[in-house]
Amino acid sequence: MAINTVACQSIETNNNVLIAFECPVCCSQFNRQNNVPKVLDCGHSICSNCITTLLSNVRVYIVGEGEGVQQLKCPLCQVYTNIDDVKNLRNNFQLLDVVESYENNAKEEKAFHVKCIECHDVSGEKQFHICVQCTQKKFDFVFNYGNLTPLMNLGDVNCVAICSSCIFKKHNNDSHTVYDFLPVRLELTYNKHMLQADISTSMLKKNLMELRSQSTRTIEIVAHLETEFERMSSLIKRARSSKRQLAIAKAHERVVETMNDHILKLAMSIEGFNIDIDKKLNSLQKENDIQNSFVDGEDDSTNRENRKPRSFREFMSAGFWALLGYVKF
Repeated sequence: MAINTVACQSIETNNNVLIAFECPVCCSQFNRQNNVPKVLDCGHSICSNCITTLLSNVRVYIVGEGEGVQQLKCPLCQVYTNIDDVKNLRNNFQLLDVVESYENNAKEEKAFHVKCIECHDVSGEKQFHICVQCTQKKFDFVFNYGNLTPLMNLGDVNCVAICSSCIFKKHNNDSHTVYDFLPVRLELTYNKHMLQADISTSMLKKNLMELRSQSTRTIEIVAHLETEFERMSSLIKRARSSKRQLAIAKAHERVVETMNDHILKLAMSIEGFNIDIDKKLNSLQKENDIQNSFVDGEDDSTNRENRKPRSFREFMSAGFWALLGYVKF
């Protein structure tokens, strides 16, 4: 009898089938890091964390010449599995592949699907295009990949997306100039991210200038305080009578105590500020290092210079027969 090693649960939610690939014991989703699915002899898959926990309750049998055999009871079907170490159990790689494939498809479906402004059909954005003449007619500006500011000002780039079927049936002639939608959307996303980065950097520089200015002013005030304190000490030394010395000290006592209190609070505040900023700086540096490793490992095909929009005729010549699969006659 064949053993099914893929543990999955199907749940109906809002007319969509949600497939949850979870450990049947802890209900955590399987992954390659902490919840690796391990296959028991019965064919059920349980995550490595639960296996480790269950090992504390394994039954030990003495066989042969005093040799101990550990048996783990499957919590689903009660079948025993001989086990000496979690690492010796086989990983369910098939299940891991299915989980990762499902997650990737779900992300793509959520992030990269567009509705056609003409037929209202929803499909992957790779099969969508922008018609220059129709965009000009509808929004009164000429589409230009070199200047996407007017398109960015529309707010939603999907408002110019036309599917391949509509392009093929209504825009496939010399009076229409059509380009790929995907490179335009990616370029707009890039421009928005850069704009946000520029705004954030500009605000940071402005605040840093204010901080430097205030820091400079604080240093000047501290220097002035030192001068006045030294002047007070000099006046006490110069006073001939103890009565005059006491009068000078009394006159400055309250001010000196107040200033010392303020200076101590300021020093503690600056110390806390430096600690907090240093932590955030280290976090930013680590994040930049992580992102740098991803950027260095990116395929050249993702480079902005390699994703210029093609005309519709170039699109057709590159995959005409593939296009027919998306065209609804």
